[in-house]
Amino acid sequence: MRNINNCLRRNRKILRDLCQEQMEQVDRHQLIQKGFRFGYCTHIKERHQTALHYCYDIGYYEKRGKVHLVSESQ
Repeated sequence: MRNINNCLRRNRKILRDLCQEQMEQVDRHQLIQKGFRFGYCTHIKERHQTALHYCYDIGYYEKRGKVHLVSESQ
């Protein structure tokens, strides 16, 4: 359980840092290089027939090789 929580926190930190840099989309490979693990998320919401994967309050979805960021605080 500790390992899973560490992955979730790391994923959220990576997404949060990108949101603070005002990035709306990023290449999938850049996330992997930063240590992002795509298999870990806290929940999934569907919006406009698109699955949004969330790490707590920051979400993302993939489209054409790019990862688009969505923050609930926006």
